[in-house]
Amino acid sequence: IEARALLHFIEKGTLISRSECTSSVEKSIQKHCQDECQLASCSMTVSLMDYVLGVCDVSGELMRLAINCASSGDQESPFKICAFVRSLYEELASLENLSLGKSLHQKVNSMRDTLRKLEQACYGLKIRGSEMPQHMLSSLFRGSSDKGGGGSESTVTSSDSRIED
Repeated sequence: IEARALLHFIEKGTLISRSECTSSVEKSIQKHCQDECQLASCSMTVSLMDYVLGVCDVSGELMRLAINCASSGDQESPFKICAFVRSLYEELASLENLSLGKSLHQKVNSMRDTLRKLEQACYGLKIRGSEMPQHMLSSLFRGSSDKGGGGSESTVTSSDSRIED
């Protein structure tokens, strides 16, 4: 779910809906079943809790994407990604009051920490962006992305993150 949510965000700049996620998973399973199992059809449903927890997890990948964008010289996408993660966090934090379990509480806390790091990076980008040349700014964030994991470059177009069923 996390990977599908990230890919959807990279391609469309929005949050994948639960039904889109289920459809995507079903297509992958059907392709696998036809190729490997010789079955006519397979189906799977993404539970609401799995979807919500997967959406929580994608925030860390989005933070890495924002840092990679900044290190490649893209100064707009990190701010759009930050706004997207912030709105995701606000939506998911409101679900904590529904007593959906310890897992959600832990994921939302982790998401809050990720959002804080992302906001600090955007603040640094904004402040330092006005103080130093572009090539020096990119190299500053390039050092941060080396610690974070795999990279991908993207142009982000939207910050619509409403959670849909």
